[in-house]
Amino acid sequence: MGLHPEGARRMVELARRNLGEVLDAGAEITALSANALSRNEAQDHYNAAIRGMMAPGERIACAPGCAACCHNTVLAAPAEVLVIAAWLRASLEPGAHAALLDRVRGAAERDRGRPVRGRVGPCPLLAGRRCTVYPVRPGACAGHLSGSRTACEGDLDKRRRGLPGKPIPIVPESAEIAAAMRLGADLAAVEHGLQADDVELAPALAAAMADFEGTFEAWRAGREVFAPVASEGQPRAADRARAAARTLGITAPVR
Repeated sequence: MGLHPEGARRMVELARRNLGEVLDAGAEITALSANALSRNEAQDHYNAAIRGMMAPGERIACAPGCAACCHNTVLAAPAEVLVIAAWLRASLEPGAHAALLDRVRGAAERDRGRPVRGRVGPCPLLAGRRCTVYPVRPGACAGHLSGSRTACEGDLDKRRRGLPGKPIPIVPESAEIAAAMRLGADLAAVEHGLQADDVELAPALAAAMADFEGTFEAWRAGREVFAPVASEGQPRAADRARAAARTLGITAPVR
């Protein structure tokens, strides 16, 4: 089926405008969090619509308690990391927050120095095979749908044993929608002089949880707060945003 180019362009521009309005108003964390909640609600709506339009014999296998994909390294935007850190700060008691911070730091240390691709390890935000930050999960997670739970679990089992993984039938439309939303957010962030590069979730979240106020204010001031843990080999957000904007015919200036 695929996402029509005009639909993709409109989705990018909507996400760009929504986050841009938040940033124009001062980038308060409550507004950023509301924007993330709204984005994920929209993604969930699209996912449900995709499920309803699938041809006979096709299906989306994802369901509560299915967490095989939560053993991959997650890449997220800095704003997404900060929203998750704020969510945890507001929802956890100090002792629980400290315990989770230890777990996040452990995950970051486990993966330090290892190539992003091929890593296997549970996301530190999992609890009982469920995501503890599901309403504000990164867009990469919200847009990842599979047509086979058996394939996902088989892939995880093989990689745990050091073997090559097996192909997973990803639902492309959901991933394309998530990518369009992320691109729009990147455009808004870059145009406001804010870091938007991909970062690894665990080390970035550890930094944000340890000093939320300092990290958030530094990001809001335009500093690259997560540069030390930015994923290697990824194009810079500004370059990616400029290229995608040209492809989609979005002509407004990008810094």
